[in-house]
Amino acid sequence: MANHDYVIRLAASFADKHPEYGAAVADWLAWCLPRGVDPVRPGGRVVDLYQGQAPHGPEPMLSWLDWSRPHRSPLGGRVPRRRPATMLTVDQTRRLLRTAEQHAGEPATVALFLLATTDAIQLQQICRLDVADVDAMSGGTSRLALRLLGGSVLVLPPVVTRQVSAHLAAYPRARELSAGDGPRRVPLLRNRVGGRTSPSALGHGIRRIAAGADHDIRSLAHRITPGWLSVVDLFTW
Repeated sequence: MANHDYVIRLAASFADKHPEYGAAVADWLAWCLPRGVDPVRPGGRVVDLYQGQAPHGPEPMLSWLDWSRPHRSPLGGRVPRRRPATMLTVDQTRRLLRTAEQHAGEPATVALFLLATTDAIQLQQICRLDVADVDAMSGGTSRLALRLLGGSVLVLPPVVTRQVSAHLAAYPRARELSAGDGPRRVPLLRNRVGGRTSPSALGHGIRRIAAGADHDIRSLAHRITPGWLSVVDLFTW
């Protein structure tokens, strides 16, 4: 079932685009959520049952279901098709990260903490990060900042700084990788032979960590899609 906060954001975006259908979709959500029905991916029989009770015609539902299909983003723009995602709650995300701390320094653990730190980064972007993208904060602190694609800077919470530092210390010396005519690059997240970690390897590692977490997370491990984790405030970790 889609994450509650995600559904609310999606419905608000839909109402901005189709204000004439806003009340109808609010009725649909109010009907679905108490019954445990996924309002984004309902079964056909569920839709037929609701339509038989709804005071409005089929147009609002058809428009909503097209808008909220899994291959659309909350803002309506198309994103690549992917396997069904599992949106974890904040509590589940915290428990997953607690389990990941037992695998300190592993590439998948670092990726999990980065994904939970900000919604401005995706797994493929994490894989493309180089050691040169990490800066030590001034003032004598042990904090790190990360330069992201587009020039933005992400200040890492202490817990994420520890995970990055543990990874750099625990894994083999990173290989310098050729970047065409540009300078050679040293990958930040590297595998056990010093090369750049791939998104598929990170995804497998994340699911492996999830399989060792609490039962409700373990049962979802095969469906967790990196990049769809609920964001938590790790500065209070």
